[in-house]
Amino acid sequence: MDDEGWIRTSLVTDGHTQDPRVVPELLEPLDVELKRFVADGIYDSSTVYRAIAEHQPGVPVDVVVPPRRNAVPSRNASTSPTQRDEHIATLLADGLSQWRRESGYYAQSGVENVCSRYKAIIGGHLRAKRQDSQEREALLGSIQTGCPSSTSCVRSAHRCRFRSRSPWLSAGGLVR
Repeated sequence: MDDEGWIRTSLVTDGHTQDPRVVPELLEPLDVELKRFVADGIYDSSTVYRAIAEHQPGVPVDVVVPPRRNAVPSRNASTSPTQRDEHIATLLADGLSQWRRESGYYAQSGVENVCSRYKAIIGGHLRAKRQDSQEREALLGSIQTGCPSSTSCVRSAHRCRFRSRSPWLSAGGLVR
């Protein structure tokens, strides 16, 4: 999801595919410079850090992924710490809640909200059996929910309005 709340890339996988393994495929179609990568703890893996570094060689990306509970700093943490080493040190010094506030980790909840809304409307699983049919079903579901490119949320006192780039929206509390 970008700074404006739009999801820029997505991928339909089977239920057995681990999320960190598909990060290289998710980054491939991006045609914009990645400034920040925010994800939950399952993405704390060398595969993810390597994929981000290879996607934009020489361009620094702010990677905000909470290290696992049993995380240990790298061998070079005292001489040239990585972003992950710095996250581990901050977590040990300030605690998880403070780290989440200071690192900007709470931006990740925006993506979780979009996925939750999507699943509440079309269900938690796809009905099509073939991969190409599942991709179409996911796209049609996102059009139905009003978020083919995702959503941006503007909160007022008692309701949440969603903007969308879809020309097909006209009902369901969703506006263009």
